[in-house]
Amino acid sequence: MSENLSTPTPIDLAGIQAKINALSELTDTHLEGAMKELKVALRDNPAACNLMLPEDIGMLVGYIIRLENKVIVEAEAKPAKAKKMSKSIQSLEAMGISEDEM
Repeated sequence: MSENLSTPTPIDLAGIQAKINALSELTDTHLEGAMKELKVALRDNPAACNLMLPEDIGMLVGYIIRLENKVIVEAEAKPAKAKKMSKSIQSLEAMGISEDEM
């Protein structure tokens, strides 16, 4: 048996196009995982990348923008973290001296 069973068969162009079309039905939480799977499929089959239609690439760009917007919205929703005070200011405050009294 000279066949290597551990290496998956690269997905063909039709399979990649089917994966791209299936992305439209996914929610944002599932979209990220599906995009990672698609990235692996594209990396494993560079010949299919050369045959992709402009419409396919445009759809992928749209999904990437959708993911970026999700990240931006999540980042804006998180409260800003307070900056840590320097150790000298913390030491002064521990002794009961405020910055105004310095």
